[in-house]
Amino acid sequence: MGSLDELSEPILEYVDSARILDLFTQYVEKQHAQKGKIEHPRISKDPEGNVNIYLDGEINIKEMLPEIFVFCDRRGFVGCAIRSFDNNNHLTRVRVDFDYNTFEKNEERALCVIAHEIGHVLADEHVNLEAEKNEIDLGGYSEPFERVEDFENELAIMLHHLSIYINGEVQAYNYGKIVVDSFGVDQTTFEYYMEPALRSHVTDAFYHCRQFVTKMLADLEKSTGSKFSTEKTFKIYDTSLQEDVEVTFEELIEILGRYDEKEFEMAKDAIENSERITK
Repeated sequence: MGSLDELSEPILEYVDSARILDLFTQYVEKQHAQKGKIEHPRISKDPEGNVNIYLDGEINIKEMLPEIFVFCDRRGFVGCAIRSFDNNNHLTRVRVDFDYNTFEKNEERALCVIAHEIGHVLADEHVNLEAEKNEIDLGGYSEPFERVEDFENELAIMLHHLSIYINGEVQAYNYGKIVVDSFGVDQTTFEYYMEPALRSHVTDAFYHCRQFVTKMLADLEKSTGSKFSTEKTFKIYDTSLQEDVEVTFEELIEILGRYDEKEFEMAKDAIENSERITK
């Protein structure tokens, strides 16, 4: 298995996700052809807390990733991918943190978490290109809102950032599902552990957006002394289509209205208490 030496220098804007996924896919196909199955990785940790993951017992996963990737034990932490950049916004380090001890409790869940976090980094280019394609520049605004345009501009900006966040979680899920194959974990198991997490993050994000919009609308109507109405349309992320869709303000309020206190509390409980979640 060849390494990605050309990606090891700290001059990356994004990792080469297409080639990396191709290496993972080649590994899976080779293992199925030669052995008919894929064993779970062998995991080891050094005294400094750095973790090595060996596929098929001998192939270090870093051979499929840029050398800027490191895996670290972080006790009591479910999972997180932390990126470091230089002053020119080049990616210089990716640290995937997770609790090494979770392997003893539930190895498959731990592997799903790692695959998901790798998925976050592999999805960065896709997510950011989508964000740039839909970038908006609406200038400044004042609070409390004195003009309808101020409210509309702030709402559009908020929905844009909401879209970037949710798309990041959705694409990390999609990419993670590909990576997890190389860990000998089937995609049904990945879905079992990671779908509740994805739903929780989406619900939490939409709920807080709903809360902000409700407050912003109340501030606007108090400031203007009239009920807000507009012919303007807004873009909001559709999780089933995995892209932004254009909706009227009334449709937007209807969508956000689905994410009420009950839904939020259920999501909060899942994030804080479930054994089936990641960050």
